[in-house]
Amino acid sequence: MGATAALMGTGVGLSFVGQVQAGKANKRINDYNANLMDLQAVDAIARGEEAVGIEQEQARGLVGAQRANIAAQGINLDSDLAEAVQLDTERNTARNVRTITGNAWREAMGYRSQAAGMRMAGKYAYQGAMMNATGSLLTGAAQTVAMGQDYQHRSTTPKAET
Repeated sequence: MGATAALMGTGVGLSFVGQVQAGKANKRINDYNANLMDLQAVDAIARGEEAVGIEQEQARGLVGAQRANIAAQGINLDSDLAEAVQLDTERNTARNVRTITGNAWREAMGYRSQAAGMRMAGKYAYQGAMMNATGSLLTGAAQTVAMGQDYQHRSTTPKAET
């Protein structure tokens, strides 16, 4: 009985440790991936800000070119036509900036949402592993107790005379 119980206890212990380690590893992997998603979110915002800067720089260049063309045609730069052209360019630029900013924000939110999901998955994987490990301990303990009771019952039962 002693050797069998020891082997059973060792098996239960190994199962417990293995499940705990697997749960911890799963959580670490999910946390690592979530951190990568967080970095991608930051990068998406930075790329959006860079794109906004490029858009605004190009718009300034376009307004300058428009003003040069208007002046080359002999039109007064303070005329209604010149102001309308510049105002139209400024409105288009503002719309483009809003679109770029909104797209960058939505992309970042997608990454942040994925990160949150990964962290939650890691947390639940760890909790599930701990529950399985606890279940293994309880099952092993119950089997060991049942084996001990069976052994005790067999050794104390009188044998029939032949």
